[in-house]
Amino acid sequence: SPVLMDIIAIVGAFTAIFAASIGLVLNDIKRVIAYSTISQLGYMMLALGIGAYPVAIFHLFTHAFFKSLLFLGSGSVQHASGTFNMQFMGGLRRYQPWTYGTFLVAGLSLAGIFPLAGFWSKDEILAEAFSKGDGISLLVFALALVTVFMTSFYIFRVIFLTFHGEFRGGIESEIASRETPSSKLNGKSGLEPNVASHGGVHLKESPLVMVLPMLLLGILAAVAGFLANPPVDFLGIPAHWITHYLTPPGGGFESPSVNLGLISVSTIVAVSGIALSWFCYRGVVPVPQSNVFRKITILLQNQYYIDHLYEGLFANRLFYQIGCRALNWFDRAIVDDVIEKIGWIGRNIGRAIRLFQTGQIQSYATGITVGVLIIFLVIYFRG
Repeated sequence: SPVLMDIIAIVGAFTAIFAASIGLVLNDIKRVIAYSTISQLGYMMLALGIGAYPVAIFHLFTHAFFKSLLFLGSGSVQHASGTFNMQFMGGLRRYQPWTYGTFLVAGLSLAGIFPLAGFWSKDEILAEAFSKGDGISLLVFALALVTVFMTSFYIFRVIFLTFHGEFRGGIESEIASRETPSSKLNGKSGLEPNVASHGGVHLKESPLVMVLPMLLLGILAAVAGFLANPPVDFLGIPAHWITHYLTPPGGGFESPSVNLGLISVSTIVAVSGIALSWFCYRGVVPVPQSNVFRKITILLQNQYYIDHLYEGLFANRLFYQIGCRALNWFDRAIVDDVIEKIGWIGRNIGRAIRLFQTGQIQSYATGITVGVLIIFLVIYFRG
């Protein structure tokens, strides 16, 4: 129904901007990319909600290449620095030029920069939402456009913190920062197991077995979007062939025409996010340090306290303290008690029946005879 479709579109747009906002401040490189994945899934649900289901699948298609590349790239920089914390990376482009180059392609594609793969699928979603023209479509279009800005900001924040500037010590600096004075006095490291068991710092490019897949994904992250869904016929490739292929007969979906104005707006928004990230994390302008900004940062770093709400309220209080205690009482007071009563009945009936088991054959014969006579008498008197 139209109402259900509108709800799907709004939930998708909210998911996109909600997850992107968390990615703005996290320092774990894989967490940023993971929340980016949630945000892009929100884009896809947005497209489904406005009826652009072929475009949703198209974005899933292009997203697979650049997001896989970003995850592989994060593993490569962890291999070099020994940590996933971007606060202790920096300057890795000098040591890992291939990782940097492929990660940069993936980041630009995620940001939706022309002519990389993410540009074609992202702009298809924006164009479809804008062309619908109704209130819900324009609302989710606006939210998606804000998400474009956030996406370009957080992914280039990752790039600048990880690959630019000076190297900040990697896992060794992280260990030093996490060791508390009390733990040193007690002779204990005070570190989490995954930090204490690190592999050390190796400031060099990852081996070919890691770089080669990144190179292949980098090529696909650059060209897959245009080759899969070109706006015009190109070298024998039909225009918008993948969305036509994904549209069932009678599906009623038509790819929106190229809107240069909309493309310009989305590109300006994406480039603005990159520029702001450059200003903030390349030292051009200081990151705001106001009290309000710090509170917002803490809120985002704690993922809006959803984990605290889930673990503290639902898991701990409702499930463990109420649910599990109720189940424990039911198990002890009802289940165990019923089983004990059944056992008591069985034991006492057994004692009564045991009195008749004398082991004397004449007693058993007498019992059988009496039983047979009773049966005959019942049959006789009942006619």
